[in-house]
Amino acid sequence: MYNRIKVLLSLSGITCLIFFLMTTTIEAPIRSTGQGQITKKMMANAEVIYAGTASKIISVKEGVITIINTTTFKGQWKIAEFDVDHTVKGDSVKKISVEFFTEGPFSINGLQSVPLNKRCLLFLVSKKDAPEIYRLLDHKESSVVLLASDSPTDLPEDATPLEHLQTELFNAMMEKDQFIVSPALKNIVDLDLSNQQIKKALNTLSQNSNNAIKGSAIAARIRLREKKAIGEGKNLVESDQCPEISKNEISWAIRELKGIEYIEELKGLVESKKVSLRRAASYALRQTKDKSTWQILERMLKDSDTEVRLNAIMGLIEQTSKDNPEAYKKWER
Repeated sequence: MYNRIKVLLSLSGITCLIFFLMTTTIEAPIRSTGQGQITKKMMANAEVIYAGTASKIISVKEGVITIINTTTFKGQWKIAEFDVDHTVKGDSVKKISVEFFTEGPFSINGLQSVPLNKRCLLFLVSKKDAPEIYRLLDHKESSVVLLASDSPTDLPEDATPLEHLQTELFNAMMEKDQFIVSPALKNIVDLDLSNQQIKKALNTLSQNSNNAIKGSAIAARIRLREKKAIGEGKNLVESDQCPEISKNEISWAIRELKGIEYIEELKGLVESKKVSLRRAASYALRQTKDKSTWQILERMLKDSDTEVRLNAIMGLIEQTSKDNPEAYKKWER
């Protein structure tokens, strides 16, 4: 990174502009906090993964917990009596005890708690000093994921853990609660669990009357590289009824589009009245690294937003100074 900055600062005619852009605070869209996010590493590291409902939660004692050997939190250790209705990974059981730590009624530091009377998915490991009790795989990651109220049926006996999870996530994405639907859609894309049934359901959800759910569905389709969804995302973000969470999800999905096959769709965002879309488009065009983006990036140098100009100038520097010095000289002037 240091060497790149040295090279950029050595380019005549743009030193001051680069310095200004690189030292100016950039307001990128806010990412999800990670609540409800499932990774393949979690799937592998959990000894068991159970779905069900906590019917009772007992406070055990006051205590502290240290996260990543650096941060200590005060709160309570609790035990949830958890009724299992679906085994995703591990031996089938009907009831388990799960230990977890809570800071109080509001977890300002994002620690995971087992909810009472809400169906959820738990990623668990055995407690070393009490093997009859499980504990959450990680107190800061998404070891607790909210699910649909009903457990899935008719799964084949030889179904893999990912197939069990896919069914749970499909049911979750059909719920009416955006805090269940949105993480389910993100996990389906992240874990590459999409199929024709899910894609068809995503098209239906993209017409949902709840704009937060609608936005999550459109963002998922963009991340699945459906070009039509880019225009739908633009229309939603530019509307007066678009929730902030949907603006962020759609913007991040657009930022992931880095192929030349999306240039025409990204062109349609360059003049958007919404800066989040222009920022996302400029970042995607910058990452495309193809000469067909040069004229678009040149035009974006005149944008009123700092981040858009930064992406444009960085994209041009990274491409034209190396691959086409004549083009570089042209826009440098």
